[in-house]
Amino acid sequence: MPMGAVGDRYLQPGIETMPRAELTRLQTERILGLVPYAYERSAFYRDVWDAAGVPPGDISDLDDFTRRIPTITRRRARAPGAAGPARDRGQRGLRPVPMREPGPARAARLTPGSDLVP
Repeated sequence: MPMGAVGDRYLQPGIETMPRAELTRLQTERILGLVPYAYERSAFYRDVWDAAGVPPGDISDLDDFTRRIPTITRRRARAPGAAGPARDRGQRGLRPVPMREPGPARAARLTPGSDLVP
């Protein structure tokens, strides 16, 4: 099926077609907002970042984020003791808000041979 106008080719044309400098500014703004949010609300991220010696206030741009924030692997997230007591409650400290509070919308994924996994 041929694509027509810009709106037919992009989900968010304003973002997907913006100049690189503007996109970088938007990404930086969003990342810098998420870092303290995750740190304050998630025991898991707080523990990982504290162990790496990375307080949220030290992240001032995308370069800081990619260079200083540790990569979270599946193995690390599933490790015994990850996020301490929160793991014992079944949340592993990964969720930044309690289950009763609304969180950001997220997509679910289907994998072959499995049920719907949020």
